[in-house]
Amino acid sequence: MKRFCDYFVTVGVSSKALEPINKAQAMVTPPPSCFAVPFKAEILDRYPRKDHPGDSPLPQHVNMFCFPRGILLSREPHPPKFFVFVLTELDGNRFYGAVLQIHQPMDVHPPLPPYLADATTKETTYFPLCLCILSHHPFFGSFREYLRGLFRMTLPGNKAPYPVERFIHNFTCDVPLPLPGVVVQCPIGGTQKTLTIPAITHFPLADFSMKYLFECLGVDGVMSLFFALLEERKILFLSRQCTLLTLAAETLSALIYPFKWHHVYIPL
Repeated sequence: MKRFCDYFVTVGVSSKALEPINKAQAMVTPPPSCFAVPFKAEILDRYPRKDHPGDSPLPQHVNMFCFPRGILLSREPHPPKFFVFVLTELDGNRFYGAVLQIHQPMDVHPPLPPYLADATTKETTYFPLCLCILSHHPFFGSFREYLRGLFRMTLPGNKAPYPVERFIHNFTCDVPLPLPGVVVQCPIGGTQKTLTIPAITHFPLADFSMKYLFECLGVDGVMSLFFALLEERKILFLSRQCTLLTLAAETLSALIYPFKWHHVYIPL
């Protein structure tokens, strides 16, 4: 794939109506509060508006990767949270997702299901919104800096020199994908970022820290997983932090270079 960034997507709650993930259960046993039930997420906006001609259509279930446990409303905002995921397409190609999750107040409260105990609540309600970058290349560090810089532009008191939409267009359409071994300078997060893809004879691209896997499992544990991968065994990761799953899987994928993992790969 010749693009540095394929799509920019925003995912959140519908402005028309809120629908619980498990609607049947919520109707039989209504939860005590609308703040205790997970709601379905949907794609609110995207850029480019149309799929790239000839390849890589936007995955329509990207909303499930942004909110694997559904959307939970809250009475107060939470600090921004960054995480990553990998989405494997039917042809085996991978979409790497980088997400910054922020919380915003609901200016217009969408209708709540009438069977919820506080369906007519007038409380100030905050909802999570995901700013998501999709790419065929795991520039996780660069994507994190860009999303944080984009978010800072929208904060009160910060005036961007250009409309935010122009920055998104530039990032998705104008930033070239570096050729292997070639360095490209790109303005990301208010600074010049160096982008490069290693030559084919070098260690693969790993724009993230590998320390987390070793901190969680130790050297002996990582070596056990390394040998299990070489023997093509099934490996199941469990973690309370979804971003650790992707970083752990990507670290192991990089460590087995020059081999590649060609089996089922769903770090979520």
